[in-house]
Amino acid sequence: MSDRGIYGFKAGRPAMTDQQNSGNFTNDENIHLIETNAKHTGGVPVTDNLTAEWDAGKAPSYSGSGTTWTDLSGNGNHATLTNPSWNSGGYFVLSTSFQVSKTGVLGSNKTVIYVMQTTDTQALFDSNGNTGGSHYLAAYRSGNKGYYSNVTAGAVYRNNGTGTNIVNNLYDYIRSSNAYMISFVNTDYNWSGFGFNYYSSYQFDSGKLYAVLIYDRNLTNSEIGELYTYYNGRGIV
Repeated sequence: MSDRGIYGFKAGRPAMTDQQNSGNFTNDENIHLIETNAKHTGGVPVTDNLTAEWDAGKAPSYSGSGTTWTDLSGNGNHATLTNPSWNSGGYFVLSTSFQVSKTGVLGSNKTVIYVMQTTDTQALFDSNGNTGGSHYLAAYRSGNKGYYSNVTAGAVYRNNGTGTNIVNNLYDYIRSSNAYMISFVNTDYNWSGFGFNYYSSYQFDSGKLYAVLIYDRNLTNSEIGELYTYYNGRGIV
């Protein structure tokens, strides 16, 4: 077993079952309780209508080599990676040649969450059919805005759902030296294939991609906050 442990956390203490716990845990024990309950959900605290969970920091999702990013949601929505460069810190290095694709996971009333970091000035989150066509969701430097074609996003939040809706000025918020969580909520895609980093004019040329979550519903602000707390507790965001 690697030192990331069963689900990406450092090994060293046997995982506990629900029956073995009384509810009063140390931080270390909480981590191992998350591992125990992660066998079918990947450990994220919000699992209702979770379509796909891809996590570069969890060994069952990515072992460190290969072109398959395994879905931890239990739905079998495994993504295909192009030119992956994986770092043992639990992320993929973003570059213009790196791509993630999966058919049949988008559509109407979706929430898509990216845990990432970039200093890029103009980049694509998704494009239709994994082909880099005319449908896209991106950040655009001209006018410091979100840049959308054949997709509508009801709200976009950075790190949690209690702050500013950045749907119209996404460009101002994605450039950072630190990792963050970007959530696209109440989003209607006019295509079904997830195609990260495909549109040539808007590819990320720097940064890190830790995880992607896709939900087949609109998450509440409270649920977005739970997910932020989860990734923050792992020391990512």
